[in-house]
Amino acid sequence: MKPTFEWKKPLNNGRLRTPVHFLSNSYDGPEPSEDELSEVFSTFCEIYNSSMKDIEILNNVNAKFGMTIVIRNQSTAFIPTRDLQVKVDDYRYQNQTFNIYDIRPSDDKYTIVLGVVGDD
Repeated sequence: MKPTFEWKKPLNNGRLRTPVHFLSNSYDGPEPSEDELSEVFSTFCEIYNSSMKDIEILNNVNAKFGMTIVIRNQSTAFIPTRDLQVKVDDYRYQNQTFNIYDIRPSDDKYTIVLGVVGDD
């Protein structure tokens, strides 16, 4: 019997080209405010087309726009959570702040589904 293995495309720095900033709401007063966003962590990411699983997640929250990014697993330096917001440094997304809707960790990377929920 032949041994079988599954080859995975390695995550390398050549594919992590887009700067991304993770933001947290630093305002802790009695009323919510969106004006007080401070940067928690900054790194590079790979943006790729969302899979059917990612699209279903975004459809469940009625997102008008979404994307999937991959960042390197930073061990204990940074662990992404769903209460953070994300700003992507790309001319196509210059005025967008994204919410995190799904995080899939693996040994060497995090796959994160981002979306913008609109009123219309």
